[in-house]
Amino acid sequence: MKRRISTLLVAVLLLSAAVLFTGAAGSAADPLISRSYITDTFLPQTRAALSETASQTLSAWYAAPENAPPTRILTLEPGQSVKLSAGQQLTVLSGAVNLFTETGTLLDLSIGAPAENGAARLYARYLAAEDSVVYADATRAAAMKVSYTAPVGTGSPFTDVTRTEWFFSDVVSAHDRGLVNGITAEIYGPGGTLTGAECVKLAACMHELYQSGSVTLTPPAEGEWYRSYVDYALEHGILSGELDEYNAPVTREKFVSIFYRALPESAYGEINAVPDGAIPDVTVEDAGAEEIYRFYRAGILAGYTAAEGRPAHTFGADTTISRAEVAAIMNRMLDETARVSFTMD
Repeated sequence: MKRRISTLLVAVLLLSAAVLFTGAAGSAADPLISRSYITDTFLPQTRAALSETASQTLSAWYAAPENAPPTRILTLEPGQSVKLSAGQQLTVLSGAVNLFTETGTLLDLSIGAPAENGAARLYARYLAAEDSVVYADATRAAAMKVSYTAPVGTGSPFTDVTRTEWFFSDVVSAHDRGLVNGITAEIYGPGGTLTGAECVKLAACMHELYQSGSVTLTPPAEGEWYRSYVDYALEHGILSGELDEYNAPVTREKFVSIFYRALPESAYGEINAVPDGAIPDVTVEDAGAEEIYRFYRAGILAGYTAAEGRPAHTFGADTTISRAEVAAIMNRMLDETARVSFTMD
């Protein structure tokens, strides 16, 4: 294949050399099509087209399973992932990688047994069995030897946000959008609470992302780290005044009242029928009731499940909100396809 392409390119180069010596421009020996057109336009375009064709042909040839090299060495950044399917293999050479088998079985050939979900062992050779789908998520920069055709995608950069958790996709999505960070580079802290200052920061960043398509807000060089976010929130109507306490955990009611104003009212189209008074612990006269009901009707909130020891769809206005729940709410606010449909009497 490569030999044929090389022969074709050589033939074109020889053709260009022959044209250069056919005669002086304007003379009787000059062909009908001028030499300047051939040398300045036709040959450069032909070379470019042939080069592109050769590149595409070789890429397609190597992409075919029967022609592809068996493995390649990849370096993944935290948050990147490799997806393995039947017959594909993986060996982690450095860094930290979490393994998750979605379907089928991942074999650890180094010990001759199925591999468990969790941290990959360095230098162990893994193989995806028939009808298997396996993800290898880098939580630290990692080098790995992997089957050539295994694709690279998005994973979690946090060791405590794995594919077995319900909040995995929400945290990854919010992190990719630049809305949330971890407690450290490797730890997200999904069960941790949110302070008033953190709530204002996230609402301000989400407002800026929704309005401009990117997040540029940063902490000030000195003073209270959250002051620039508070000033932005006050300027854009997210806050109507200063909070009483910025460093204490924020309640669910206060969280919703702040976050509701981060997006325009047009972002809260109703998909659920939630009559006034249907939320077990929120009457229409309660503080923040209007915003809470709008979130339920828009599918951004669904409340607690009955399995959590409360009546179904209970809100819990005075309780705190976890960092995992915050990521889910932000994801639903920005992505209407992620919103939750349900019915309430």
